Amino acid sequence: MSILIIGVVVLVAWKIGSFVARFLGGLLIILTIAGLIWGGPHFGEMNAPLALAVGLGLWLFGHWLFAFKHKGWRSSLALRVFSLPILRLLAPVPTNHIPAQPAWVD
Repeated sequence: MSILIIGVVVLVAWKIGSFVARFLGGLLIILTIAGLIWGGPHFGEMNAPLALAVGLGLWLFGHWLFAFKHKGWRSSLALRVFSLPILRLLAPVPTNHIPAQPAWVD
């Protein structure tokens, strides 16, 4: 019975997981920024850094999962973010990274 439940959870996560992760990550980022603007300094001191990190992580995971499943990037912003030096190593599909050409000295 537990194997069936695990299988259903994995199937649902595979089907709608990228959308849910991107949506919840973006929503968490927006709500955290709104909380910083209207919630005062106490919100920023306690929860904001963790909430922003979790939101960004969810958003990145959602785009990574989409790129892994569909062999392409969902948005140009995700392509640019995953083209950054550290994140391009984690990208499941090619990015816009252009390797530096060696400068030949005469």
